[in-house]
Amino acid sequence: MRRSGSRMRLLLAAVFFLSATGLQAANPVYIKCAFKQGNGDPWPVMITADEANGLVTLLFEQNGRVSRMKASFGPELVKFGNGSIDYQLSRVDLKIQRYTAILRQTDTAQCVLAEPPKRAF
Repeated sequence: MRRSGSRMRLLLAAVFFLSATGLQAANPVYIKCAFKQGNGDPWPVMITADEANGLVTLLFEQNGRVSRMKASFGPELVKFGNGSIDYQLSRVDLKIQRYTAILRQTDTAQCVLAEPPKRAF
C-alpha cells in the first residue's frame, strides 16, 4: 500500500508540473519586427506567435494585410511560411530571416518583444 501512495504522489506531481509548463506556452507572444524595403525604409510587421495552437499571425502595419499560417515551434527556431515567402524566427536572439522564393533573396531583421494589446474584454 505504501508503494501505491508514493506512486500516486509522484503521478500527481508530474501532472501538476506538465500542466504548469503548458500554461506558459498557452499565451500568445507578440513580437515587432521591421524589414527594410528596397529604398531603405522600414517595413514593420507585428507577429503573434501562438505556440499552443501552432499558428503565427503576421500584421503588416503599412498596408493592413494580415496573414495567418501554421508554424513549427522548435527549441531555438520558429519556422513558418507559405512556400513563396518563408520565415525563421530565432527564439534565442529574436532575429528573423525572410526568404522570398521568386527573388531567391534572404533578408534579416531584428525583432523585439511587444506588449500584448490592451483589451476591453
